[in-house]
Amino acid sequence: MTEEQLISDVCRRASNPATQTDYSKIRVREVGPPATSQSIEATERRLGFSLYRLHCRLLKTVGNGGFGPGDGLIGTADGSLDVDGRSLCELKEAFWPDTEVALVPLCDWGDGIWSCLDTATGCVVSCSEFGLFSTGQTLHSWLEKWVAGDNLWLEMVVPGTTIVQNPSTSEYVTVATVQGMKGDPYILPARDGNDGPHHT
Repeated sequence: MTEEQLISDVCRRASNPATQTDYSKIRVREVGPPATSQSIEATERRLGFSLYRLHCRLLKTVGNGGFGPGDGLIGTADGSLDVDGRSLCELKEAFWPDTEVALVPLCDWGDGIWSCLDTATGCVVSCSEFGLFSTGQTLHSWLEKWVAGDNLWLEMVVPGTTIVQNPSTSEYVTVATVQGMKGDPYILPARDGNDGPHHT
């Protein structure tokens, strides 16, 4: 699938409130108005590095966050924010204050599990209490799977169950858990310091 076809398919899914995010039935998010060049430039200045080209195109074409896998992409400061009102920059700074780490959070899956993007390579990486793991996907292939309706959650986590006691009823119930993450541990590539803008 070409990049143009992918963006068109993402736009189509994002325009339907029922399919806008994987969690549309749980939490309604507004798709942010398309990001301006000024907003992208301000974000990149604050981050200290350039956003990945396809990521920029999505924010400028489809909308400034609020659509996509999990609870949807996180926008820039004037876009659609996470459940706690944090922008892409604020989340990145909370997770990795070091500007040498060129990862940005893409979307929240809940339970402290995030999909993130290596802006130097376009690789999608899971981030959780278990550490960083490669999904084996680029942003392009990851979104191709999303528009096709693949279950990206089950491709990312090692699911499990545990038995807990309900404090109200004292009954024991089985609940779903995450026992780990799939993929190989992710090692961030070294930055050469000459990483110019990836977009026009």
